Amino acid sequence: MDGQNSQQNLATQMAVIIRRPNFKRNGRTYSHRIKKDHIMKVFDPMRKMDEERREAIYTSIDNLANTAIKRLEKNLGGDTMTFSTPWKLIDSDMKAEAIETFNQFVFEKYTVQFHRCEIDWCANHMLGERWRSRHCYRARVDKRRRIQTPDDGIDKSSRTVPGPMDDIQCRLLFQDWSIREHHDLD
Repeated sequence: MDGQNSQQNLATQMAVIIRRPNFKRNGRTYSHRIKKDHIMKVFDPMRKMDEERREAIYTSIDNLANTAIKRLEKNLGGDTMTFSTPWKLIDSDMKAEAIETFNQFVFEKYTVQFHRCEIDWCANHMLGERWRSRHCYRARVDKRRRIQTPDDGIDKSSRTVPGPMDDIQCRLLFQDWSIREHHDLD
């Protein structure tokens, strides 16, 4: 009997879904923005590990996410344009494959069952963060390349590049100028 009960308990534990962290406000349920602590609660739900061990495991899992992203990059062709695509626009089948690979890496190394997470929120978050990190890095590199033009050999990196506010100010200035020009014609 005890063997049968322990098998049932094990089956019940395996079937438990790890819900995405959420909160309720005014009768509605909202999802929390995923944080490092939420991920740590998945592999240490009872907070029995010391902080140093938890950090080490998290860092190792983060490295596994990097490995999965490198595989995804290779599957997507691995060119420099790959990371100019935001995570949310990556083909869903390719993302699903990367998530499955990552979940498998984490389970094999730590027996942490990220695959039990509702809609793969742990894996999706960690892979998305690694992708965004590379995406932002690629954007910075591309911006530097646009600033430095090889034709004149002058490094223009010390010059200011118009940002979003400068662009808005330019449009307002242009709009003001075109209104004045229109009034001058009347």
